[in-house]
Amino acid sequence: MGGGSSKRRSLCVKELDRLQKETGWEEQVIQQWYSIFNTAAIQGHLTTHQFSQLYSKFYPKTCEFVEFVFRSYGTRRQGETKLDFSEYITAVFEASEGSQEVRLRRAFKMYDTDRDGFVDQRDLATVLRAQGELRVPGAGDEVDGPDVRSSEVQARLLMARLDREDRGRLTEEQFVKAMRVSNPTNGYLSLDISRESDLL
Repeated sequence: MGGGSSKRRSLCVKELDRLQKETGWEEQVIQQWYSIFNTAAIQGHLTTHQFSQLYSKFYPKTCEFVEFVFRSYGTRRQGETKLDFSEYITAVFEASEGSQEVRLRRAFKMYDTDRDGFVDQRDLATVLRAQGELRVPGAGDEVDGPDVRSSEVQARLLMARLDREDRGRLTEEQFVKAMRVSNPTNGYLSLDISRESDLL
């Protein structure tokens, strides 16, 4: 995976201090995450492909769904979305300890696949279809019976729960408010990034 960035083996004191304040984590924890980051990062950034490689141990079919998660945290750099260490730590922290509102706002960014500032049924179906590929039979999901539905049907039902006023699409504020009221399962919210600690 490229061996990581040979020019950046340790965090600067200023960045480490900022990340400790933002997360409340001890220096050792952040340095451990930095070690994981550097197993794949090249020149201080992760591309979508490198990010996916870190997850292939847990999610063999990560390609499309990881791209949605990655894009919700990353920044466009030189024509390509990339993730630096601060953005990576934000992703890890939100997945493991983020508040409901923080996770919902991040979920909105993930579901807004065309980046138009709204989430509609087509956006939901696109992400749910990709997310469904991650599920492993026997891992607690129902694999038969009436609860098994296509991503399009799931999206229509979820949108009906969220869009009570039948607007056809939701802004970020409307999405967050509706999700709080509807309270769907956490499975709609994010990829479990924190599992990567098993790589230590």
